[in-house]
Amino acid sequence: MVKPLKDWVRTADSRPIRVLEAGPGTGATTKFLRPLLRPGDHVDIVELNTDLHNYVSERYAGPGMHFHNMNLLDFEITEPYDFIFSGVGYEAIPTDVTKLLWQKKLDASRIGTVITYFKYINIVNFRSDFERQIVNDCCDKISYEFRNIPPARFFRLIVNEKVLEEITA
Repeated sequence: MVKPLKDWVRTADSRPIRVLEAGPGTGATTKFLRPLLRPGDHVDIVELNTDLHNYVSERYAGPGMHFHNMNLLDFEITEPYDFIFSGVGYEAIPTDVTKLLWQKKLDASRIGTVITYFKYINIVNFRSDFERQIVNDCCDKISYEFRNIPPARFFRLIVNEKVLEEITA
């Protein structure tokens, strides 16, 4: 999931980046994200489950890492992010809440923000038409991980002007 960030860090200018990780769970993405950070980079990690929040914040604390034990919908976004990683289990959430979560991630984006998230392969593609439309408009790459149990499909989206205009309309 962090490959887009890894590629960016190799070729990037020196400006600090902003990263949002929504729903890190046990930190499967966080553990690969943290070593890529440079001085001045800022990461907000938002986890609703207190036990998971405590586990991840204790295990992956470090410079630039900011942990928030709260619902992503209540998290205040002060400026846009360059990368958004999401481990939110959308299929376990009502469709109206899924739409609100996607809206929140798009509100946290700018043109060019990379959003990476996954879905388990044995789950229906998209329960939300809103999510389906965003993927149709922004998907840059889909990859699969069959070693995961259950197997997972990873989506890399690059936020574009069309999507940002549609959400503010």
